[in-house]
Amino acid sequence: MTFKDDENYVYIVLSQTGTMPSRLLKRITKKDYNHVSLSLSPSLESLYSFGRRLTYYPFWGGFIMESFNKGTFNRFPEADIMVLRLAVSQSTFCDIYTLISKMQDRKYHFKYNYRGLFLAYFKVYRSFKDRFYCSEFVKYALETNGVLGAGELCDIVEPTDFLSLPNCECVYKGKLNEFKLSA
Repeated sequence: MTFKDDENYVYIVLSQTGTMPSRLLKRITKKDYNHVSLSLSPSLESLYSFGRRLTYYPFWGGFIMESFNKGTFNRFPEADIMVLRLAVSQSTFCDIYTLISKMQDRKYHFKYNYRGLFLAYFKVYRSFKDRFYCSEFVKYALETNGVLGAGELCDIVEPTDFLSLPNCECVYKGKLNEFKLSA
C-alpha cells in the first residue's frame, strides 16, 4: 500500500486491565494482552470494541465505546497497554468511521460472542450473526474495509495477533496512566 498526503491512521489498542476475567484469560492464554480496541483518534479519547456494558458486571456484553477516563480503564490506571498505529487512506478511514457510527447507532442490537470465545479455546471457529468478541470485531472492521486481506489473520483471532500485521507501528507500550500520544 502506498499513501499520499491524505494519509490517516487507525489505532489498535491492546490491553491487560487486571479485571478478574482478564486475569483468568491471561492465565489461560499465557498472553500479555487479552483485550483489543479500535480508535480513530491519536488521543484515543474514544475506543470501540466488544466487551462488558456495565463496569462491574462482565456478563452483559456487546458493542461498546470505551474511554481511558471511564469504566474499566478508569478503575485500572496501572493497566498495561500497547498502541499500534496503522496508516490508511482517507477513503478507508471514512469507511471505518461509517461502520463504527452505524454500529454505535444500533449498539444494543449487537451482542458479545460468548459462545464463540468459549469455542475458540478449543480451536473451534464459529461466528454468530451480529455477535463478536473484541478481536473478532477489530478484525471485522479492518477486513470489511480492505485494510486486511481475507485470511491475513486466522479465523480464531486473538488480540496479540494484530502485532503480526506488517504495516502496524507500535507507538506506545507501557502503563495506561503514563500514556501520552501527540496527534
